[in-house]
Amino acid sequence: MVKIPFFGNLRRQKNTEQYEDDAKTIAPELSGVRTVKMTEVYEGCPLCIGSVHDIGKRDMQQDSFGISSCDDEDTVLDKGVLAIVADGMGGLADGDRMSQIVVVNMLQGFEEADSSNPPSSILMGLVDKATTEVNNDLGEEKIGKCGSTVVAAIIKDKLLYYISVGDSHIYVWRDGQLIKVNKDHNYAAQLDEMVAKNELSPEEALNDPKRAALTSYIGMGNLEMLDQNINPTKLEAGDRILLMSDGVFGTLGDGKICELMGHPLKQSLILIDSEIRKINRSNQDNYTCIIIEIMK
Repeated sequence: MVKIPFFGNLRRQKNTEQYEDDAKTIAPELSGVRTVKMTEVYEGCPLCIGSVHDIGKRDMQQDSFGISSCDDEDTVLDKGVLAIVADGMGGLADGDRMSQIVVVNMLQGFEEADSSNPPSSILMGLVDKATTEVNNDLGEEKIGKCGSTVVAAIIKDKLLYYISVGDSHIYVWRDGQLIKVNKDHNYAAQLDEMVAKNELSPEEALNDPKRAALTSYIGMGNLEMLDQNINPTKLEAGDRILLMSDGVFGTLGDGKICELMGHPLKQSLILIDSEIRKINRSNQDNYTCIIIEIMK
């Protein structure tokens, strides 16, 4: 079984390409097994956190995700909560390993980070750490041939700090509206800009064979682009922050995701899973979504 980190003290096992976190692994061998999970938080925690994570109809799970420890009040108040979703690419074993390396190293880096530093600086350091580890793992021969996207957010003092590389998404859901906050690093974004400038027709942009190609990802060597909000987004009670791989939004679309948010958190997660299964795509990609709700 491919082991995907959820949270906790993670380590890489000797003589194996798998990662574990003291048995808190949640990548199911079969679709529908332990797909939705609620994160344990300390009593009185102002956050409610859950996730949906499934292999879809692929042969291997290449999505990884992590959530920092939320069961200790002092730790959460001091550092906040870190959530990460990484979507691996470039062959089954390599894509799987790349996303795991990203999540493991970012979680470890967050545990070791100095809480006196701004969360935006911490996030930049975590991406730098993940990039270095992935590039070192790949070596010169494989750099640029496989890698991983990543979206990560720190929630601290009802403020949202985020960073992203690639085409995974971060949203804020508020008052019945779903707002995407990060930019995609793919050729589609460039094509759409050309359409807006009347340099290309909408039909040409939609039919371009390179539309889905990533223009920035961890594993390409030096990062071409990343997206980050240096000034944090103020959050309100009832807001939800969603981090997800393209297996979710590429199947459901933003409109359906927004509709599914009008339920208690766990039910929304279950509905995301059930709606993807109902659509029943023959090539359904791995899908992962973390939702963090501001309770007070």
